[in-house]
Amino acid sequence: SWHRREPHRKHQIHMAMSRLHEPSQDWPACTLSYRRFHLLWTLPLCAILFAIARPFLTKLDRAKLILLPIIAFVWTTPWDNLIVRNRAWFYHRPCIWFTVGYVPIEEYFFFVVQSLISTLWCTLLTRWALPNLYLTPSSPTRRTLATPALVLCALSLVVGLKAAVPETHTYYFGMISWWSSLPLALLLWGSIDFVRNMGLRAGLVPFALSILAPTFYLWASDVYALRR
Repeated sequence: SWHRREPHRKHQIHMAMSRLHEPSQDWPACTLSYRRFHLLWTLPLCAILFAIARPFLTKLDRAKLILLPIIAFVWTTPWDNLIVRNRAWFYHRPCIWFTVGYVPIEEYFFFVVQSLISTLWCTLLTRWALPNLYLTPSSPTRRTLATPALVLCALSLVVGLKAAVPETHTYYFGMISWWSSLPLALLLWGSIDFVRNMGLRAGLVPFALSILAPTFYLWASDVYALRR
């Protein structure tokens, strides 16, 4: 008797959780469209940063502005579609233009524009450093920094894969953990000697600000959008 009731009980729980993820038809009309969000939060800042950085951009900088958004777009697209498919979040239909797969076209644009914002900001902060002064042959001490960094990324990958169980509270944490661990591992392996040689003032502070400033800005923009 218990075995007969258990599948029915699981089905009821699944249906209840599914309803929690679906937008109500009684919601009011959209108060902030995704397109308007870009007009308020991302496009003006991107344009301002580009106008300031443009006189200082080298050919390498311009290549970064093309290559890095492409990498972000390719790496994030299947990940974001999987998350939306598993109902980690949803989009109120009146607030978006149209979807490709499970994701609105405005979200794909967000992959690109936030990469441009972060790259332009980092370029401005590090513009007056001289990178060639810090390019030295790899030393035996490299392992003392690179190995722990790769171990941490590997742990993040394993923990993320185990935590990324759909319909659980840890799903998004797990998904973003494994998603970020692989590019971070590549970046740290390739640049950890370079950042160490630059030292605190010339290296760590600009790179920390390159990460923290866009992070807090995008957090603020998310809070603004989600409350509307």
